Amino acid sequence: MKTEFNPLEALADISEDELNEFIELQEEAPKKHRRQKPRESFVCFISFYESIKLMPERLHLRAFRVLMDYAFYREEPPTKTPARIMQSFVS
Repeated sequence: MKTEFNPLEALADISEDELNEFIELQEEAPKKHRRQKPRESFVCFISFYESIKLMPERLHLRAFRVLMDYAFYREEPPTKTPARIMQSFVS
């Protein structure tokens, strides 16, 4: 029997190296929001909050920033963002 992937479990043991690599990639990503008008608002579902809340605490700020950058400025996370981080947003 195939078990379902639990992205929050996968994030629980993310290494400092993986997290630091993600931070560096996010900082290097081109900032498109300077060229276009940001959105004034977005719908935030409780599932967004609950997913981030269940992540290890050291990932909370980074996850909120990724979510807000996407929601307001249409900035996608860096292409080399670890799959485990991305899956926590889309699962």
